[in-house]
Amino acid sequence: MVVVQKKDGSLRICINPKDLNRALKREHYQLPTIEEITARMPGARYFSTLDARSGYWQVPLDKESSKLTTFNTPFGRFRFTRMPFGIRSAQEVFHKRVHEIFEDIRGVETDIDNILVWGRTLQEHDERLKATLERARECNLKFKLEKCHFRSTIVVYIGHKLTSEGIKPDPQKIEAIVNMPEPHDKKGVQRLLGMVNYVGKFVPNLSEITSPLRELLKNDVLWHWLERHASAFEKIKTILTNTEPGILTYYDVTKPVKLQVDTSKSGLGAVLTQSNMPVAYASRSLTPAETRYAQIEKKLLAVVFGCNRFYQYIYGKQIIVESDHQPLEAIMKKPLDKSPIRLQRMLLNLQSYDVEIKYKPGKELYLADTLSRAHLSNCKSEEETLDLEYQAISMISSLALSDDKLREIKEETKKDGTMQTLVKFINEGWPSHKDRLPKSLQPLWNYREELTEIEGVVFKSDKIFIPPSLRENVLKKIHQSHMGIERSKQRACELVFWPGINKEIESVVKNCSVCAEYRCSNQKEPMFQHEIPKYPWQIVATDMFF
Repeated sequence: MVVVQKKDGSLRICINPKDLNRALKREHYQLPTIEEITARMPGARYFSTLDARSGYWQVPLDKESSKLTTFNTPFGRFRFTRMPFGIRSAQEVFHKRVHEIFEDIRGVETDIDNILVWGRTLQEHDERLKATLERARECNLKFKLEKCHFRSTIVVYIGHKLTSEGIKPDPQKIEAIVNMPEPHDKKGVQRLLGMVNYVGKFVPNLSEITSPLRELLKNDVLWHWLERHASAFEKIKTILTNTEPGILTYYDVTKPVKLQVDTSKSGLGAVLTQSNMPVAYASRSLTPAETRYAQIEKKLLAVVFGCNRFYQYIYGKQIIVESDHQPLEAIMKKPLDKSPIRLQRMLLNLQSYDVEIKYKPGKELYLADTLSRAHLSNCKSEEETLDLEYQAISMISSLALSDDKLREIKEETKKDGTMQTLVKFINEGWPSHKDRLPKSLQPLWNYREELTEIEGVVFKSDKIFIPPSLRENVLKKIHQSHMGIERSKQRACELVFWPGINKEIESVVKNCSVCAEYRCSNQKEPMFQHEIPKYPWQIVATDMFF
């Protein structure tokens, strides 16, 4: 038996049934997130919160279950007749019971022993509250009056302050971060960043000061707390102390939705809006592999991140995604097989959403831009990141090239100045106008969304972009079996690419001495000459058709 003192000084009696918990088949019943709850509260202005008194003890046990809770004390053996604290599945069982009691009453949300009643008007709120209390009386569910709040315009529920204006962070959460001592180990840093992640969805202008702290969490980094870490820690406190957290509006399923996304060199940002008001913020840092993505890949990755992060809001709705990368509009309209390999996987991910991408200048996407630069450390799982990387690696390994030839292409790409300039544009972004490109790269303007770089090799979709120094040799390989112009072009388009390749193939085939020597004559026979007739039907010609 374990006795725990509550905040109000009362005692909570728990048991520590390790053996029983190992034998229990847990009843999984998903708890709602605050995002799921607030999405059902458009226009909420009045609130009441109810707290079940000793919630678990309000669930009776049958005799057989009661015997399983037997415990020893100096005064003998005792057993619970109500569900005790300490049972592994107690939380799910109790939440399921409470949810089933109130699920048919509109405007009532449940989270274990916390019940929220809301209304758009005071009359609507009072009607719902009355129905809730009557249902509780019918089911003999009792509440703790000291922890209940009635007919309020501001309540704290599941760590969030719900107001008539929208959603704010719980001031106690911010105070907890401000009063946190300096971390002394990696677990302390994890706790700190976890709290910052919570506040991050309300403060879109958090700077990129968490980067030095995230470095401490790497597996190959030994614990060390230096001045730059202490400076970052203090800056977090300063921002939270001096900055008023933003208000998130309640999601309204009847209103259109916009998603703003952006990316920086080290992070992704997304903002969900309705009527130009933020519903939710989200950001995360890029993994080491993702930082090497081309600019268009990062931009599309931000779209995928935003859609997946706000899945519960946008699935099944037509949404407009605003991005400052204009080529995304075109890439969404192209056939899937015309896109680079990494983009194909991301585009497949987006097919479950009704998405329309629209270009918007970066200066008008200040929220998403700020979030991408002020990203938090909630990186996606390594497994999810590697999924795209494995696809890119498998593309390299499946090329019909020897290792020596692939190595030669990488080396020549690295040596060639024009190719390196191309790689820079692919990875860091293209200029806004064709005229700003070097003349040698201007022919690639129309293909810029299809170009990508993987492990030092440039691709156009799934075709290798051959560096200039190797093109003559590649042309010889293409025509070594002395195929005609069209068949040579067909063979080339399956494997390689560079600007003007078709014209060069035509020139090679036409100037091939072997082909010229053995090429069949295709000269047309001259037309048969006859006397020009002087009057109709003087000469009649016939032919036979098979």
